[in-house]
Amino acid sequence: MTNPYKELRQLAGYTQKRFCDEFGFSKQTLISIEAGVYADLSDRMLAAITAACDSKGIAVSNLAAGYEAWRLSERQNVAPAVKGYNPVVWDEKRSPMYFFITQTTGSVQGFAKRLKVQTSTLLRYVSGEQADMPMPLREALVDCGYEYLGQLEKAQQDWVRDYV
Repeated sequence: MTNPYKELRQLAGYTQKRFCDEFGFSKQTLISIEAGVYADLSDRMLAAITAACDSKGIAVSNLAAGYEAWRLSERQNVAPAVKGYNPVVWDEKRSPMYFFITQTTGSVQGFAKRLKVQTSTLLRYVSGEQADMPMPLREALVDCGYEYLGQLEKAQQDWVRDYV
């Protein structure tokens, strides 16, 4: 399954640069859309791809639902890597979330990419700058079927309390 937004852009014959130029998006915004980092597509995002497709006679229907289904599918593909990790390891310099990330996907950037969560959101939580688990991260872990969510969150909160 591929990202339907990206697929429609390509089908309509637009490069990323041309699409950004014509519809007023930054390259980073389009990259984030196509990576699945945004939880929802804004009205502006939907209008732009619809206009691009209309100009080529391509019908667009249920794009928001298709995008959401693609993101869920991508997260579920990661499930085997994260599902059974029990968060019992941390030290004063590195948080339980950091250990979880490095043991399951190797890096913060890799984790963010695979679970469709913004890297900056994840970094704030990993560092303890944000004490409560961000909703996009919680949703990603639920989508993966992660069974130790409450324990990970508590371990992270304890680490923030004791070391940050």
